[in-house]
Amino acid sequence: MVPGSLCGRSGEGRKRVTNELVKELMSFSNLESNSMKSSLLPDKRLFTFVDLVYSILSKNSSSGSLPGSGYSPDIAKSMIDGGIIQCLTSILQVVDLDHPDAPKIVNLILKGLEGLTRAANASEQIFKSDGTEKKDLLV
Repeated sequence: MVPGSLCGRSGEGRKRVTNELVKELMSFSNLESNSMKSSLLPDKRLFTFVDLVYSILSKNSSSGSLPGSGYSPDIAKSMIDGGIIQCLTSILQVVDLDHPDAPKIVNLILKGLEGLTRAANASEQIFKSDGTEKKDLLV
């Protein structure tokens, strides 16, 4: 149960799962950059890993989700710090956009990137508002 490990309270568990996802996703773009082919075919294995990233991100954590994002701040931070954004953008650069299954993969990747962006922005807003409140209390 990978999503359970990532969504759990253990920061170490989130980090390990994220690191494994990053390693697998990077293997797709690395294989293609080292080969004679110039594009990655969106096969079932790639779809499965990209779908897993999106599923983990879209799992709504009702107790600790960021306002307006639907994502747990811990999950989003773990994935951002782990390099998921770089992996997803690398795949976008090498995926064969002429393949019939490309729209499915590209849409999932873009939804994942959008979710990470929203979570990062919401987290930054919370951090800024917390800092403002602390300054007001100290004055």
